[in-house]
Amino acid sequence: MFISASRSVYLLRYVTIILILSYHCASVEKLMIKYFEKISCLFYERKNQELFVKQHSSNFEYVLELKDEIQ
Repeated sequence: MFISASRSVYLLRYVTIILILSYHCASVEKLMIKYFEKISCLFYERKNQELFVKQHSSNFEYVLELKDEIQ
């Protein structure tokens, strides 16, 4: 089956557009993955810092209670 020249040009355009869009989507997906990895790292660091502060503040209250009992 023979495809006319105009149809082959349109087919080539569509294939080119699909390839460009798929490449663009893949690069955007990679950027989004990097972005979400950074966000998750920041989120976990923040949670760890909050836990660290809570642990130390509870220890500090315990030390103050002991100090009051000693006096």
